[in-house]
Amino acid sequence: MREAVADAEVEGLLNADAAKRGPIAFLTVPFRAQSENLNNLREALTAGQILVDCTVPTAAAVSGKATRTLGVWQGSAAQQAAEMVPEGVTVIAALHTVSAQVLAIQTRSSTRTS
Repeated sequence: MREAVADAEVEGLLNADAAKRGPIAFLTVPFRAQSENLNNLREALTAGQILVDCTVPTAAAVSGKATRTLGVWQGSAAQQAAEMVPEGVTVIAALHTVSAQVLAIQTRSSTRTS
């Protein structure tokens, strides 16, 4: 960051320390790591905070290819996260993306069928 933006203020923190810093925290981990990270952040997140869950439960998360979504008992990764955070923490789902590799496969497939 400092190379790209000369005046950037950058510091590294442990996840729990970073989660305590502001009113909004982002969870941007593979689905297989969601539960463990939320368990580790249970003491750091507090009522009134917003947790933005960017987790996408794809087959790649459990050693497959990211070409299909996994079923989550709660309905979605964000709903699973909402069950794991302390009371008063609001969980929203956002910033989900499709990898370039999957997008390329889908684009080639739709081009062939058109």
